[in-house]
Amino acid sequence: MSTTHGRKAGAWRRLGGILLAAGLLAAPASAEEALRASGGIPGVKNVAFDRFTDSPEATRFEGNVDIELDGGRLIADEVVYDKREGLLTAAGSVVLSFEGAVLAGSRLTYRLADGTGSIEDVVGYLEEDQAILRAKRVDRVGPRRLRVERAEFTTCTQPTPYWSFRVARGTFDLGRYAYLHGVAFRASKLPLFYTPYLVWPIKSERASGLLFPEFHSSDKLGESVSLPVYWAFADNADVTFYLDYHTKVGPAIGAELVWLPTWNGKAEGYAYWINDRVRRKTRYRVDWHQRQLLPLDFKLTADIEQISDFDYTIDYETDLDRAGIPETRSTIDLTRLWSWYSLSVRAEQHEQFFVAGSPGLRLIGEKVINTQLPEIELRSRSRRLGRSPVHFAFVSSITGFRKQFFGDPAAPVAREEDLAPRGDNAWARADFAPRLEVPLVRSPWLDLQVDAAWRGTWYSARRDPADPRGIDREPLFRSLWSAGITVSGPRLQRVFDTAGWEFTPRLKHVIEPFLRYEWRPEAGSAAADVLVVDEVDAVPGQLSQVAYGIRQRLYALRPASGGRPVSLATAPGNSFDDLDRVRQEAEEREEESRASDPGAAVAVAENLNPAEILSVELSQSYSFVGDLSFRRACTSFAGGRCVASRVVGSRPYSPVSLRLRFNPTPAQSVDAAYVVDPLNRALTETSISAMLQFPRGGFFRGSWYRSRPPDPASASGRDFLRTSWGIARGRRLRFESDLDYDLETNQLDHQFYRISYNTQCCSVRLGYDRRDFAANARQEYTLVINLSGLGDVIDVKKTSKP
Repeated sequence: MSTTHGRKAGAWRRLGGILLAAGLLAAPASAEEALRASGGIPGVKNVAFDRFTDSPEATRFEGNVDIELDGGRLIADEVVYDKREGLLTAAGSVVLSFEGAVLAGSRLTYRLADGTGSIEDVVGYLEEDQAILRAKRVDRVGPRRLRVERAEFTTCTQPTPYWSFRVARGTFDLGRYAYLHGVAFRASKLPLFYTPYLVWPIKSERASGLLFPEFHSSDKLGESVSLPVYWAFADNADVTFYLDYHTKVGPAIGAELVWLPTWNGKAEGYAYWINDRVRRKTRYRVDWHQRQLLPLDFKLTADIEQISDFDYTIDYETDLDRAGIPETRSTIDLTRLWSWYSLSVRAEQHEQFFVAGSPGLRLIGEKVINTQLPEIELRSRSRRLGRSPVHFAFVSSITGFRKQFFGDPAAPVAREEDLAPRGDNAWARADFAPRLEVPLVRSPWLDLQVDAAWRGTWYSARRDPADPRGIDREPLFRSLWSAGITVSGPRLQRVFDTAGWEFTPRLKHVIEPFLRYEWRPEAGSAAADVLVVDEVDAVPGQLSQVAYGIRQRLYALRPASGGRPVSLATAPGNSFDDLDRVRQEAEEREEESRASDPGAAVAVAENLNPAEILSVELSQSYSFVGDLSFRRACTSFAGGRCVASRVVGSRPYSPVSLRLRFNPTPAQSVDAAYVVDPLNRALTETSISAMLQFPRGGFFRGSWYRSRPPDPASASGRDFLRTSWGIARGRRLRFESDLDYDLETNQLDHQFYRISYNTQCCSVRLGYDRRDFAANARQEYTLVINLSGLGDVIDVKKTSKP
């Protein structure tokens, strides 16, 4: 057969034969189709054939020969058994299968005593690595060991594979490693690199060894090469070491650990160390992330970040998202949930740098370190007190704080070590905040509820009015009271029968006016005395205010996984409760009809659940103790622009807010919000966002936000547009982009593009990412090539200033 066709055609026809043989090997041929005889051959369990001849020296089997061996199977057109040597010789379309591999070739010799032999012109399939092996000759020298000559190794199924290893000779320990000599790596027919020796894992489990090197380039590091070494040192842990060299700053080492401490926990650690010969100091980064369930139903969450200095992320970080955030945050949280309660023990350290300067000269104005050691919080969800209508909830906490200041914002410096300590404060806080709620009316058309709350907070110190970075050691107690009433209704609703519409068999329209009145007296402590860290420390002023508005909602019965069946019969009522009742009645009638006549079942739509597809809300607030809207007039101009203004009018009502949301399906949604100031007759805020997902993998997400403060002297107006979209051509080609455009300054602040090409055995990703930060503009080019079964063999990044 191979003489009448080209070598490639014959090889790939044998590969197709492998797949066919895999089905034949699953079950032996039937006794009616072929004569079966063991023939008394040692090492042979069974033989099927069309015809045979026997002599004292040899037995010849011909026509669809299928031999079941000890630990394998042989299929061929013709097989000769040498009785003296105990040797099988096969010719024609030869297929040999055993644990871990299936080999197809033109000729085979096989020694039955030890299960060794050789096969010529081979196309084989290695199960552990799902790889294809083509070789001039393959010798089986052990149960799971193969020796090859003039071989090609790939996971691609194309006649000319997209990538392959060409090997002069090698040994494959199936399920372990391949030891290869004279290795040339090729992309299609183009050789990319050569190595005289290579050890490569060929097993589905984790395998220790060298990984492909990575290459990077940046303006700070220079040209970089990284040699990863992977070590699976335990069943539940492995570590990857990085041996790096940067042409500008010198050598570096890193490690990345993955550890499963228990069956329901995972920890990941990363460390990187470099002796920077440019800045002449040792620099490092350490990260640790852990999630784990502990005894007594506790859950541990830990996220720890540490860097040696402020400039580390700018100099070394190739992730632009991280490089643009001048801060580190470390938290350890231990949480337990039970009954109505939750207990949390939390420690946190937040190190923040305040940046000054320009894109060409980045300076540090101040460094602040906030530490919580620790915070113990106990809270209760709202629960009913006995049989009374009163519901009770509370939040309580005890926290220790420390705040350290370094540097002077008025005198920024270039190096972090030049920041002088300017304050170190420590204090404690105890807080208790109970809340009572009493629902007075709960009905389908009206809800009425009253609530009252109190917050008492004790501080071991207060703010020093003479020093913004200092504290006064005199303790402080703050008391806050509040009360309110909430009314929703009267609620008007109606259900529409749309059985002829494919989108939904039912629509429900709800119109709901609402009103919320809140009252709060003056706080017991002045806001200037409180040390503010989080929302607990807020000191709101006096409040007597009512918020009012109207909502409209539109519901539809839409498919949902796991949803209950919903009857398509017409509901006589005007709510989904009526639909549930009709559904139950329809199901009862269906059961009765099935018992009497299985063909008379009532039609029921499976897996349809109510879903809100449209909502519109119009709201405004009115204050009884102060004004909420102000009108200002310009009092001073500079360069044709207003730089100062004064209040010339005010009103107790707030601007009017309009919010709209439309999401007919989980793959489509539009949100819009508008704020109109009646006093200034201006549209002060606009926000529109949309999300679309397309069936073949494409998507679009976009948002536009615009704010125009009514103060003519204000410079806080914003106007920006953000888009994120992707398109796909089949399963192979995909393009994605993120764009952030500042319409106020006509500047593209962020742009990201990535194109991906995926095949059966490899993928290529090209990317460009640029961020124009206020003091640190960066751009990054990436090239990643992933080979199926091998991982990322090329990972090139180039980072620089635009």
